[in-house]
Amino acid sequence: MEVMDTQINRAMVGGGLSLAVAVFVLFAWARVLLLRAKLARAPKPVAPSLLAKDLVDDVVREEELVVVLSCYRETQEELKHSLGTVGFQGTSADVASESSSSRSEESSAAEVGPATRLMIFLDGLQGKEEQVLQLLKGSLQGPDFESSTQAPSSSGSGSQSRASSPRSEEASPLAKMEVDFGSDFDTLQAMIGLLPLRNPERVHGCVRVQGELSTSGRDVPFELYIKTSCARSKRASQALCMSLLSSGSDLESGRSAGPQALLLLDGDCRVKALHVPELFRCLRQQKLAACGPFMLAEKRTSFCLLVQLVRDWASQRVLWLGQSLFRFQAPLNGSCALYSMEAVQAIQDHFCRAVREDSMMDNMRIEMGEDSFMTNLVHEHVQEKLHGVHGIRFMPQCHASSFMPETWLEYLAQQCRWKRSHLGNRSALLLNPKVWCCSPGRWPFWLVHVASFLWTPHLAPATLTLWFAHLAGEALEDAGLANGAAAGVHAALWLAICVYAVLSRGSVPSKPKMHTAFTGFFMILGALQMFLLAHRSVYFLAMPLAMSAALLLLQLPHGLRVPWAGLLVLAVPLAAFVELVQQPVVAVANADGVSAKWATREKTEEAEKPQAAKAKEAPEDWRGHAMAIRSWSRWILLALWLFANFALGAVPLSLGYAGLAGSVVASMLVTNLLLHVLLALVYSLWLAFFRARSRAFGERRAECGA
Repeated sequence: MEVMDTQINRAMVGGGLSLAVAVFVLFAWARVLLLRAKLARAPKPVAPSLLAKDLVDDVVREEELVVVLSCYRETQEELKHSLGTVGFQGTSADVASESSSSRSEESSAAEVGPATRLMIFLDGLQGKEEQVLQLLKGSLQGPDFESSTQAPSSSGSGSQSRASSPRSEEASPLAKMEVDFGSDFDTLQAMIGLLPLRNPERVHGCVRVQGELSTSGRDVPFELYIKTSCARSKRASQALCMSLLSSGSDLESGRSAGPQALLLLDGDCRVKALHVPELFRCLRQQKLAACGPFMLAEKRTSFCLLVQLVRDWASQRVLWLGQSLFRFQAPLNGSCALYSMEAVQAIQDHFCRAVREDSMMDNMRIEMGEDSFMTNLVHEHVQEKLHGVHGIRFMPQCHASSFMPETWLEYLAQQCRWKRSHLGNRSALLLNPKVWCCSPGRWPFWLVHVASFLWTPHLAPATLTLWFAHLAGEALEDAGLANGAAAGVHAALWLAICVYAVLSRGSVPSKPKMHTAFTGFFMILGALQMFLLAHRSVYFLAMPLAMSAALLLLQLPHGLRVPWAGLLVLAVPLAAFVELVQQPVVAVANADGVSAKWATREKTEEAEKPQAAKAKEAPEDWRGHAMAIRSWSRWILLALWLFANFALGAVPLSLGYAGLAGSVVASMLVTNLLLHVLLALVYSLWLAFFRARSRAFGERRAECGA
């Protein structure tokens, strides 16, 4: 009788909670409909596409590979790191410090690799054109300053006069300037110290500087675009690049010569120069729409960096290797991705479309995750019969590295943006029939994609809190401290999570103490869960190590990279609540992107300036209504998401099936991992065979040519 009364009470509480959520959602939905009615009556501003097909540009780009570097507040160390993709070795002091073997490797890569052009787009200086020109005029050597309002006649690498080599800081006139331009110009000043800049010119809403970068083995022509009146975003930079390449002198000219691939890089990311030719060769020989390298953190100096290292070391080898067997990697890493020009042409109109300001989904998919959005477009629109290329694959033999967030607050801010992108783009990928119906080989992945929601931002909080509550309840019952404590533990956890979701509205840097405290709380939960699992089964600690050994075997045909990371695989469960509960909670709590700016490198004082303030200044205009619609849509999503994740754990706990539900979810996870490991093994062996055959064919062709 007591058990029945308890279940009745829980059912009544659950029914009341469901009713409250339903009433709130209906009220918020009515508010959204009312705002949309006002929005329809308000004057709507024109939102043009970011792609300018009528752009006139006279620079001839005949190189096979165009490396596109999107920069925003990088340090000189990070810029030097990313320029190493094209073989740049820094100043004379940097070159002297490098080993001779490293320089010979870079030189050989330059000799056998594709002809390369570097296009750099610098964000963060919008509205500061005069200061940019003043800085360039005062720092560049020689009377080569141009201030014409239109682009003067420019040429490609063949007719471009060779610029001087990069100057050292001591020799640069920059050091003699007494004007303090502020921290916003630090990245530009770092570029002035690294690149041989000449002839600044106003063109396409930017200040453009061209030159040639001296690298080991060859000179690489480059174009630096300092954006002064263009939109500030990485997608806008990539759209400008596509517009330039779509001008009459490049893609649409009908010439056979010209760019064949686009390597999109973040300003702090580097592909090992020796591996760029291999990445390009695999893209062309396998007729891929896109591919990506094996990306790991450049630094390993803190626990936060080690967690990110182990996460990428494991997930890329399991998930992306397995998906690549069917040319279905999703998503492609936005920090470093190589796209064929056929794929770029097929998707550029969709990629550069205007964002609907009143759409929360557009904000999540495009503004917060242009890389995943672009991946979805490739899977949807690029087909072999129409474009000659298709699919996306992971190349484990090609190595890349990037500067990752070094503190937990920086990591939380970055991942909140990424998690919102995952919520939007993975949902769109699942529900898009064009992605699945046209390729029968992808059909099994649809079920895998649905099941993966249980350990992705969609439903991962439900899975983890259910496991923790069940384990903690069993431990308390075994100790004789409480009976039926699992439901109470679960309710207490979700009370704390809901409070955190409400308080986390706004930018991460604006509330450092609160986020730090909750990060510690979630780390303690991860440590407790590891202890409870190890106490329950002595084999728990052995399973991750066995998985690490399997991952090393998968990588063995392509050379081991950071093999010692497998010993740190237990750090992943320790940070599980941070990765799969805290970060999604903050992401959904800010899903509209209205309450704060969300650039990864945003300054604290800028992040504290909410975009919603603009809407409050003019509440009756179109933008004000659009921001209000997104804000209320966020409340609907947050309420439904929290309720769904809570209910998926509360229902089996109330019915006494928590152990069964946990076992089912654990079995699904293990099955998913084993399936991907099997697929990854097949792809890894096939890729090793393909590379060996390609090398043998190349050697025979070289012998015949000799």
